[in-house]
Amino acid sequence: MTRTQWCAWLVLVASCVLLSGRGAACARAQSASEYMDSLRSPWRRPAGGQNMSCGQVYEDSLRLQRAARSLAALGPAANPELGRAIDSLENDGERSGDFPGAGWIFMAYAWNAGRSAYPRLCALAHHPAFANLTSMIDSAIAVSLNLTSYVSGPHGPLDVFTCYRPEEPRDALDKLIVAWDENDTAWLAEHLGPQAETALATLREKTDLAGLRPQFSRGVAATAAIGYRFEVPGPWSQPWAAEPLEEAWGKVDARRFPKSTVIDTFFTDGAGRTCGEHLVEFTRRGGPLEYTVDAPDLGGLLRVLKHCATQSESQAR
Repeated sequence: MTRTQWCAWLVLVASCVLLSGRGAACARAQSASEYMDSLRSPWRRPAGGQNMSCGQVYEDSLRLQRAARSLAALGPAANPELGRAIDSLENDGERSGDFPGAGWIFMAYAWNAGRSAYPRLCALAHHPAFANLTSMIDSAIAVSLNLTSYVSGPHGPLDVFTCYRPEEPRDALDKLIVAWDENDTAWLAEHLGPQAETALATLREKTDLAGLRPQFSRGVAATAAIGYRFEVPGPWSQPWAAEPLEEAWGKVDARRFPKSTVIDTFFTDGAGRTCGEHLVEFTRRGGPLEYTVDAPDLGGLLRVLKHCATQSESQAR
């Protein structure tokens, strides 16, 4: 055992002794390799090829999130395992033995390394092997940059699994950014509230909507990364994969989901530098499970997105 691992073990033992003094059970601390083994076996499929129930998906997601957080909490003692896994995923993609658990490995890496994880996560977001994990990688990037959310570029439809986690304002703003980023006006309109729908109709009458998107330079992708941070306490300010799942299952408190809310939102470019601020209004529809962006000043919001995307694009040259 190295000196770093020995120190980490002592910290865990000391914590365990303190907890046990308060009546808590003291389980053997797992090693970094044991937590990594848990992450490599992400889904425990039911026998007979049956589909997983909502409860089974939740239980596995909770187990994986706990393993990823615990691995990250080991600090420097987790670095060898995490570094080896990220190297393997970068070099081997789908052939990597770590590929089955890649999403939660990215989250553990972000929790462990903080902002220094950003460059490699940013590169992985554009790795073709992880095209189906873009939302998970974006959540890891948001953790590393201390943001609420991060949209790295093309996503396709952002289908939020609401079996155990209701949709929140963050999900609505993500959808708007992706629709705007991909110049999909129909999808943009689909996720707007009534005030924003009226604002969009007015913009169409008076403005060429193409003018609200940046003109990208030749050789630069036609999309640019945008992040943002909600200035609001509680889980709404956290990336979706970072919300404690212990608080999700069976605890949907309607009081957490007002009919409408206004959130002061700071936007960033792809590297996490602040590039704008906007008060974004959200309206709930379909019960507590879905919010829409309902900004009366939709044009102002889109101009902030254009400025941030242009700033990201200038850094990518």
